[in-house]
Amino acid sequence: MVWNAFANRFKAPRRGKERRRRDRTAVRDRGAFFPSLGGESLEGRAMLAVANLSSGDLQIDFTATGSTSEAVTITSDGTNYTLGGNITGTTSFSVASVNRITLTASGNSTAQTMTFQGGTAFTLSSGLTSTGVDTIDFNQSLSTGSANISVTAPRNISVSSSAALSPTSGSITLSGNSGGGAPGSFYGVNIDGATITTPGGNIAIVGRGGAGTTSAVGVRFAQALVTSRGGNLTVPGTGGGGPSSTFGSAGVCLDKS
Repeated sequence: MVWNAFANRFKAPRRGKERRRRDRTAVRDRGAFFPSLGGESLEGRAMLAVANLSSGDLQIDFTATGSTSEAVTITSDGTNYTLGGNITGTTSFSVASVNRITLTASGNSTAQTMTFQGGTAFTLSSGLTSTGVDTIDFNQSLSTGSANISVTAPRNISVSSSAALSPTSGSITLSGNSGGGAPGSFYGVNIDGATITTPGGNIAIVGRGGAGTTSAVGVRFAQALVTSRGGNLTVPGTGGGGPSSTFGSAGVCLDKS
């Protein structure tokens, strides 16, 4: 009896059920916050496009999947082309080092956007090609000499009043939502006060309006100038799925506003 009393007196206390429960909860919470060894939560993490310059070709690949947003800008200041937004890798390139831009979308997200902007026009002697990037916005002019401008966007293309697309002899192809089915209200191709011209090539502007309830026009020209002096000009437009109080579901709209 003496020994038992002595042993019980110095025996380490047992951890109660409540304390064990709290410990397990703390470990579980830490695991949710640190799901990887790096201790960084991956939930909601933005996917980044990847930039690479190879033999004068600035290649930008959009890697987001599903409906994850991925927006990239490229800004021209006359000296450098600078990338911003959801982008990784080198993000600044001298104008002299870039003669072509190639855009791809290996991730196939439905919410990718590329915007051309800045205070100085883009000069790409070997052309511009974009395939698979959902939305392309031109807010600055782009010239390509004898090379082509070819943009195929699963959603839409816009060329603003501050921009002109103008090869000297190359062709221009702009195709927005030509396969149809993209949700939302939008113009397939919107030429808003811009100039699209080539003295020696063909111009094809192909658009299908969005499947939403408004602004379902395939191709919209608003005070735009489009000329092809030495080639063919084709504008196949298809209205989208919904009516619009202004233009209906027209294939092609000439808007004076």
